Amino acid sequence: MSAEITDLPYAGLLDVPRAADGKPGIITDEANYGRRDGDAAMTAPHLMCVGKTGSGKSRTVLAPNCARWGPRALVVMSSKGDLSELTIRRRAQFGTQYVMDLSGEIRGGQIEGVPLIPVRIDPCAWIETDDEAMEMASLLMQIGDVGAGGDGQGSGDSAFWKSLARRRLACLLRAGGFYRDPDTREMTWGGGIEWALEAAENVGPDAAEGNGRGLTQEGLDDAEPDGDEPLDMITPNWKTAYMRAFSVGSRHADSLMAARAMDERQRDSIGINMQVAMGSWAMESTAAPGAKVFNPSMLAGGSTLHIVAGMDGAAPTVVSTVLIEIVRYWRKRVGTLSPVMFVLDEFVNGAQVPARYLNRWISEGRGLGIRLVLGLQSTKQLTRLWGQAAADELRAIMPAALILPGAGETQMLKDAAETTPPEERVVTSLDAGGRASQSRQMVQPTHAELLPPPRSRTDPRISYGRLLLGGQAGVRVRLLDITGTDLA
Repeated sequence: MSAEITDLPYAGLLDVPRAADGKPGIITDEANYGRRDGDAAMTAPHLMCVGKTGSGKSRTVLAPNCARWGPRALVVMSSKGDLSELTIRRRAQFGTQYVMDLSGEIRGGQIEGVPLIPVRIDPCAWIETDDEAMEMASLLMQIGDVGAGGDGQGSGDSAFWKSLARRRLACLLRAGGFYRDPDTREMTWGGGIEWALEAAENVGPDAAEGNGRGLTQEGLDDAEPDGDEPLDMITPNWKTAYMRAFSVGSRHADSLMAARAMDERQRDSIGINMQVAMGSWAMESTAAPGAKVFNPSMLAGGSTLHIVAGMDGAAPTVVSTVLIEIVRYWRKRVGTLSPVMFVLDEFVNGAQVPARYLNRWISEGRGLGIRLVLGLQSTKQLTRLWGQAAADELRAIMPAALILPGAGETQMLKDAAETTPPEERVVTSLDAGGRASQSRQMVQPTHAELLPPPRSRTDPRISYGRLLLGGQAGVRVRLLDITGTDLA
């Protein structure tokens, strides 16, 4: 397998069976027309690979994509460390290797001999404006309750309280970032999202309604502090967050102060929603004390970010946050940065990026310099994650889909067969006397013809898949285990 650097995801080698008359098969797919058996299949800017557990997605598709991407920015995500283990030594030839271990399960052998820099995610470090704070608050509200066992959708009373909490959360996120020290007038780091999470649980001191603490501490200040009393800009609570946000001129500061005057139950509901939105950072594996705060600029030189998402509920919020921030960074620098590729194994379990983001990336990603390679066990997982309409939209707009044997994507294959124009084929027929004759006819492909054949019996390292392109039949491809190539 050639290790040539390409701008498109890799989806295997063309597998072209001979025609019925014994002549070499002809490729009629527009993207691969003129190419031959054994050539790398031409794909599209984004690829979805669908195959059940054990089908070889990681070793035949995802890992080769990582290795072939060359000296350009790459993000690799899997629920275990196996995908990084297969590719990290090759990727280390091209740039710095960062690892965000949300599982706490990385084995020592995976990093032996390869310098790795542990990193963590802190949304407060990325926020410089009120609009960015509001956008981040909206994102965390939407996906934060996934870590608490919810579906991230929100409805009824839940949606109402989230809407009330959103702007207050934006204020806390700004307060966790840089604020202006009232004494030195210098910008001072506020402790990040860990500070904001702790502040969400405490309304502040000098409660008018009592000094007890439940989910939040009650009340407003009885009186303003004496003029000589120094301002407390350290203690994590709503009052301190207000003063910090006010120091940088945030328009969200007054909304948090107004929330302190609400009824106790209203304040608690707002506080709970803010805590749920940031709840993933209560996990030590997410907070990662001592790890370097990741910034998308670290990838600009061709480095790699390895994300081990694990199997708990904390990962989706963190992974979605960093992916969305990377896309935002690339969007602002279109034309000045080489494309970045996201290779996301077990996408539905590990990333759970909201549909309004991912479907937009698929539609606009090529122009933004974004390339996606998504690994799924079934597209039905998308229905559970997003709902039917958004899942159907992704199936419709995904430009390339690699279907592995046993994936069960019957509807996608039927749709592809129906939308593929008829092609000329050699057809053999028998007359009444048993004599065979051949003729060329225009034939429409069928769903059964698009089913990929099973794994090779002579060489178990070789398997097959059907690469659907532009919603049509595309081509059949041959998939090689990475250990049998020059990419390992």
